[in-house]
This record gives sequence, structure tokens and C-alpha cells, in this order.
Amino acid sequence: MASLLDSDSTTTIPTTGVKDVALVPTPPVRESVQAFADVVERLAANPNVDVVKLEKIIELQERILRHHAESAFNVAFSAMQPKIPTIIETARTDKTSYAPLEDIIEAVRPILSQFGFSLSFQTEWPSDKVKVIGILTHTEGHARTSEFVSGADQTGSKNATQALGSAVQYGRRYTAR
Repeated sequence: MASLLDSDSTTTIPTTGVKDVALVPTPPVRESVQAFADVVERLAANPNVDVVKLEKIIELQERILRHHAESAFNVAFSAMQPKIPTIIETARTDKTSYAPLEDIIEAVRPILSQFGFSLSFQTEWPSDKVKVIGILTHTEGHARTSEFVSGADQTGSKNATQALGSAVQYGRRYTAR
């Protein structure tokens, strides 16, 4: 199972010049997007413009922006990776110990924010299973997901609702680690 913060699941890009500050869309990118929007608006107002060519130009610009967003994500991720601490396992069961989700979030949230990331979760309920999707999103717009699929956690003396809730907590912990 891949984790969102697992360094083995990312492409490393040199981070020369990257500082430990929040990475936000750079002014040149915002300016170029606005300039492109102005050009498209002028072209769209011209009845002589070939609509098919205009659509191709817009598709090309969208690909360029997606590539930029992914590159910015990878640079920020590579810079952030060494800052992520090992979370101490403070909670215990009768057989093992683990790091509670709250401890994980408390430890990584400031670091995620510092590098322009946010972490969210989506829960789906396919048939008799639960699927938790962890979503790591960067301010430039690129996101990476990690999925955890499980049946209800039948350990202990949980009722059916608690068993599903426990599986959701497992999923959030495992996709966030």
C-alpha cells in the first residue's frame, strides 16, 4: 500500500533554491495565465478564428499548466520530505502500539502547510467494504492520492457501526503516514 508521504512513490527533482517557505503560485505563472486568458478572449470575439485551432491552443495551455503544477508539486514534495518526522506510537492495543491519527495530523499539518500542501480524505462504501482515499493537494493544483480498501474491523467487541468507523480510522492513518 503506497502512502502519500512515502518517498518511494515520488519522482525526485533537484530542489536547488527551494526555501522552507510556503510555495504559492508564482507571479510569472499567474501573469502568463492571465495574458493567455486575454488572448483567448480576443480570439473568441473574432468571428474569423478557426474554433478547432482555438480549442487545440487551449488544450495545449491546459497541458502546460498541468505539467507546471506537477513539477511544482514534486519540487515542494522533495523539499518537504526530509522535514516529515517519525511519529511516536503512543496508543496501545492488547497486541501492539500505533500512532493515533490525531498525532499524525498534529505533527505533519504545519509542515504540509509550510510547503503548500493540504491533506484531505474521501470515504466511499463499495458493497461490504470501506475505501478511504487520502488526497495530498498542492497550492499549484496538482494532487496525489493513496487508497485503502478494507472490510469492517471486527476485532474486539465492536458493533457493526463501530467496526466500519474503525476501518475508516485505519484507512486515514494508513493513507496519511
